[in-house]
Amino acid sequence: MDSIHLTPLWHRGMYCIAIRSRLNEQANQLVRNFPNRMYSKSNGCWYVRYTPATLDLLHQTLSAVSIVKMPVSFSENEQQTLAPVKSKMALPIGYRECLVRMRYSDSTRITYETQMQKFLEFIYPTAIDGITKSIIDEYMIYLVEKKRVSVSTQNTAINAIKFYLERVHKGERTLYYVDRPIKDRLLPSVLSEEEIQKLLWATCNIKHRCIMFLLYSAGLRISELLNLKWQDIDEYRMLIYIRGGKGRKDRITLLSKLALDYVKHYMNLYEPRVWLFESPVADSIPLEV
Repeated sequence: MDSIHLTPLWHRGMYCIAIRSRLNEQANQLVRNFPNRMYSKSNGCWYVRYTPATLDLLHQTLSAVSIVKMPVSFSENEQQTLAPVKSKMALPIGYRECLVRMRYSDSTRITYETQMQKFLEFIYPTAIDGITKSIIDEYMIYLVEKKRVSVSTQNTAINAIKFYLERVHKGERTLYYVDRPIKDRLLPSVLSEEEIQKLLWATCNIKHRCIMFLLYSAGLRISELLNLKWQDIDEYRMLIYIRGGKGRKDRITLLSKLALDYVKHYMNLYEPRVWLFESPVADSIPLEV
């Protein structure tokens, strides 16, 4: 039987518990149903925010179906030592300010800043003002052959560099033009009606089932769902109002009768005050995934 390792993890400014190993079917189901669990693509593991009570509960839950090991002890005093050392590569002057001034979203701003710092680390000790197209091309080859990044990550790196050269440095287009990778054109995986039924009825939790029905029936993005307020549900017109969606655009989508029934049942049970799906930590902030 494969053992499950619970190890300390510093992620997104939080001291967390990383769940590492190849989970069997039972363990995987328990982790997916564990409160406030999240998945990190960069670390390749599930994780939850650390508290002594959470660690005990997680250990007891997983011990029922697998051997659980903690090779490294958890201590709140060690949080600062686990915090990653910030890159010494400072962003170019005006880079962050320009992102804020142009009202880029927080997630896009953080992504651009991270990609720009990685590029600066690659070209060090060359100054940012001394970069050429050949250096950018060399960095693209490095990302593809050495780092093996996805097409979307490569495009993001291009956009971060392009933003500096075009918006901050005000360079000529011949300087920052680079070839973009061709995106993969894959056929979508279409679930059958029976599979959709199993997916929607997989959970007995009313809140989770309400989330599933809204996501599927209204075609919502996760971010759009989490930013819903209860006033955005129009039961008379059977509409859902999306405020500030992708690209900071508002839109309207349909509200199904079955989804509305679950929303009403959920609201009677949970009585949300501001957000339709509120964080268990505080009513004033939306649920996080």
